[in-house]
Amino acid sequence: MILPYIYPNITALAAGGGSYALPDVLSMPVIEERNGAFELEMKYLYAGENAAEIQTERILMQVPQKDADFEPFRIYEVGTPIDGVITVKARSLAYDLAGVYLTPFRKVGITNVINELNTQISAQTPYFELQTDIVNTTSQLSTSFPHNAWSMIGGTHSLLSVFGGELSYHWDAAQSKMIVKLHAQRGDDSNATIAYGVNLLTLDSRVNAENVYSAVYPFAKKEINDQTQLVTLPEETIATGSLTGQTRVLVRDFSAEFTELPTEAELRAACNAYIAAHEWDPQQSVAFEFVPLENTTEYSGQEEYDIDLCDTVHVSAELIGVAATAKIVRTVYDPLREKYDSMTVGTVEQTIADTIVEIDKRTDTDPGIPVEYVPAEEIEIETDTATTVSLPNNAWTKLAELTLDPGTYAVVGHTQFNSANTGIRRIIISATSGGTTQITRGAISSGNAATGSINSDETCMVFLKIDTQTTLYLNAYQNSGNALTCYPRLSALRVK
Repeated sequence: MILPYIYPNITALAAGGGSYALPDVLSMPVIEERNGAFELEMKYLYAGENAAEIQTERILMQVPQKDADFEPFRIYEVGTPIDGVITVKARSLAYDLAGVYLTPFRKVGITNVINELNTQISAQTPYFELQTDIVNTTSQLSTSFPHNAWSMIGGTHSLLSVFGGELSYHWDAAQSKMIVKLHAQRGDDSNATIAYGVNLLTLDSRVNAENVYSAVYPFAKKEINDQTQLVTLPEETIATGSLTGQTRVLVRDFSAEFTELPTEAELRAACNAYIAAHEWDPQQSVAFEFVPLENTTEYSGQEEYDIDLCDTVHVSAELIGVAATAKIVRTVYDPLREKYDSMTVGTVEQTIADTIVEIDKRTDTDPGIPVEYVPAEEIEIETDTATTVSLPNNAWTKLAELTLDPGTYAVVGHTQFNSANTGIRRIIISATSGGTTQITRGAISSGNAATGSINSDETCMVFLKIDTQTTLYLNAYQNSGNALTCYPRLSALRVK
């Protein structure tokens, strides 16, 4: 039996002192999913030893899987005692990254992305570090809006979605840091077989073909000299390697992955990296319960039956037509009995992107304040970026444009102007290309400075509801006396 203990806060955890034992625990299953939820639920005697120390925001320590170290879980819910028992819910300390903000950035290559995230995270908290063993120098991750660090690790457009891989979370006591690592492959290839009539107790098999595509049609576009330049491939599509025989093409825009208009070779490389990072055949999900053979006398010491999350296993149940080789994607571990309650192989529908939404339907510290959450899959971001635009003197000029379908949007325009000694800088979001009729207007940098220069960044933003397809323009004006180079970006976040 592995008993939990509790720290009052992360400072005490980092110092390694001030913990309290919790010996009167009744149950404590730990659930971990591949790139998804990592949580536990504890039932504890209300009159038990140190029960008064069980409070929200405190940190439970428990072993999440077989032969693992203790890991920290932050309590987010303590239930009302029923029949002398309290129910406690906690999630991995890694979820604290949902409270760390990231400012907009654009980086190419996973090493540069990791370094950028670590720099921004460490400026706010010393207790987290991102790591990876993935090698990728070409793919790009960027954002035009502030995000929390948790969503940038595993959200809809994130470290995980761009570079692929499998996440793990581990408290490094020597460094007093929570290590969040993106592995190229977290688990091992196992020879273990889960078989009907041997160790398979119950089984539920399902096949999902939602993401089956035979090929990807990649393209990228940029606005250059008021003209939209488009890059596609002469072969048009790249095969995904799907074995279904079904012809279904995914059309994907890779524009956000490049700072400049890519060459055909660069676009092809980005598409190949995207294909390699995703699954393209129907995904079989098999939920099962099994006898842990590694704990039996007959199979004791046989390493092939010692399996964990992200390991590959073989599932065989010929009577119902199930014969699969797949990863373990969900485990429920009972540290009190030091055994797994259940495992799931195949795919689970909930991902870390879903847990970003789930996190904090449950963490409002003031239950009297209602909060509305937008599911990650409902968020769409469109961006038009030009590397440089020459902005003439005393003339309103279009810098960027977006065509939006009906919906509700937050639209943000941003421009950085090169230095000039005098003059006014102004940007607006307009329904007219190069026009002065504004939907909203950014701040004005007033000029006529005798010395120095104006190297300003201007931002303007508007929330609007669009009933029919509409094109919006980012227009700018300056009167420094000379043409100025500027670096514009117009982005729209669809919120409904």
